Amino acid sequence: MTTDLRPGLAALAGVTAMLMLSVAIRRSGNPEPPTLAQALRASHAATAGEARATDPSAARDYDAFLVMQRADCEGNVHVLRFFARAPIRSRVRMAALLLVGSDADVDAVRQRLGHAPEGVPIHRADAATVRALRAVGYRSTPFLVIAEHGGDVKMTLQLPSTPEEQAAFARWLPHLSPVRQASRWSS
Repeated sequence: MTTDLRPGLAALAGVTAMLMLSVAIRRSGNPEPPTLAQALRASHAATAGEARATDPSAARDYDAFLVMQRADCEGNVHVLRFFARAPIRSRVRMAALLLVGSDADVDAVRQRLGHAPEGVPIHRADAATVRALRAVGYRSTPFLVIAEHGGDVKMTLQLPSTPEEQAAFARWLPHLSPVRQASRWSS
């Protein structure tokens, strides 16, 4: 009545080898995919810094990024006007239009809208940014990301599609909580 342990030991050795391989791959320099906050900071840090340096009114609590595509670009110009309303503009700066698509799509949108419609620059969303957007629920455009100036993402949402939803969103947006530099509970 002897038990053959060889199959079990072989399985254990295989699992151990796979774990060691995964650790080796992770340590080999393959970085973790960036979070949305990291992707936005990396892709648009220069734009945000320039805007705040040249325009003192750009020092608002939040930056907004409108994710769009070529097919719906002209219909989303009204969103830029929406963010230009004084109660919203005082709290949220439209930082960039992030175009999901090819370089040709970006060129076509710039031909129709200019390089910075309503003063908002157009950037092509790179692959890392699109992956990070998908990780937080992006599936279609128009999609909005609102982040603190430091890059911490506060809100993502599919933009309202009906006039009633847009009006409700416009009433709510100026009431975002103020950004605090440090928690009152931190020492």
